[in-house]
Amino acid sequence: MFNHKDLIYIITVAETGNITRAARKLFISQPSLSQTIQKIEDTLGQILFVRHRSGVELTDAGRQYYEMAIQVLNMYRDMENEILDVENLKKGSIRIGCSSHMGSVVFPAILPDFIFDYPNIDIKIKEDSSNIIESKLYSYELDLAIMHYNPLKKSDSLDYYDLTKDHFIIIGKKNGILSKIIFREDGLNYINLKDVKDEDFILLPKGRGIREIADLIADSSGVS
Repeated sequence: MFNHKDLIYIITVAETGNITRAARKLFISQPSLSQTIQKIEDTLGQILFVRHRSGVELTDAGRQYYEMAIQVLNMYRDMENEILDVENLKKGSIRIGCSSHMGSVVFPAILPDFIFDYPNIDIKIKEDSSNIIESKLYSYELDLAIMHYNPLKKSDSLDYYDLTKDHFIIIGKKNGILSKIIFREDGLNYINLKDVKDEDFILLPKGRGIREIADLIADSSGVS
């Protein structure tokens, strides 16, 4: 599992396009940085960078990792800012709610370093569906939550901070209908949902925040 320092390393290399320059910027040796990148690639089983004489370039997998790394670091920094009011992080506890998916993606990357930086803060994590997590915010059983939400159903009783925006991904049979209707824009593949309105979909159960958003997107496109 990676920590937020690993994420910073990948981001810096991606943005400088050169391992030597990135190492200088990070105040570490070039061999150490190269070894860290190699370790991350070995753990993922994916090549993140293509090496050239003039530097490095992100692969498709590398770009996905880079974008996710930025999102996770933003979440970490936002969580730090949210907790600053808890006695200046000297002591106390904070109760955080999240879906099992969000927890598995976000917390392993940010909590170890946060706990190291603020050892006297007791972190309590509650995993459940978005609906239940939201209800626990209303009843003051949770202090904050990291979750997907429907922007059309914001509550006046809660404060919302957008940490990142997710892309919805549709997976279909190879050489099936998706391969015929995909169009590319800004380096990403897209489809028009109306082109698959007669297809069957497998979605998360109702009650999940991401399912509610998926239903909203489908309804707005005339797909049921």
